[in-house]
Amino acid sequence: MPPLRLLAVHDQSVDLLLLEALLSEVLPTAEFTSCLSAAQALEHLSRVDPLPHLVLVNLHLVGLSSLDLIRRLALDPRLRALPVIVMSGSVNPEDRMRALEAGAADYLVKPVSSADQERQLLHLAHTWRHLYDVP
Repeated sequence: MPPLRLLAVHDQSVDLLLLEALLSEVLPTAEFTSCLSAAQALEHLSRVDPLPHLVLVNLHLVGLSSLDLIRRLALDPRLRALPVIVMSGSVNPEDRMRALEAGAADYLVKPVSSADQERQLLHLAHTWRHLYDVP
C-alpha cells in the first residue's frame, strides 16, 4: 500500500519544521511535502504526480489566503477532490464557518501541547486513510 502523502502549507518555516518532525514521529511512513505560501502550493500541485492524499493549510497566510487557495483548488478539475484541512490557533466559530464554506473538508484548532497535537494528527490520519488504502 502506498504511504500517506501530506502537503502542508504554512508561511512560518519553524512551524512547518515542527509539524514535519511531529508527523515523522506519529506517521513514520508518511510522505511530507511543505510549501511556504498558497501560491507555492498551487505551483507544486500543478506539477506533482501523484497528488497528496491530504492538504493541511494554516488559516492565516501572508499573500494569497488559505480560503482563496481552497477556492482555486475547487476550480481545477484535477485538484478539486483534494481534501483540505484548515489548521488554526483560532477558536472563533466564524473562522471555522468561513473555512468550511470555502470548501475545507475540516477545521482543526491547533492544540497547545505537542502530545495533544500528536493525538490530533493520529486521529486525522486514521479518519482519512480508509479513503486511500493507506496503512
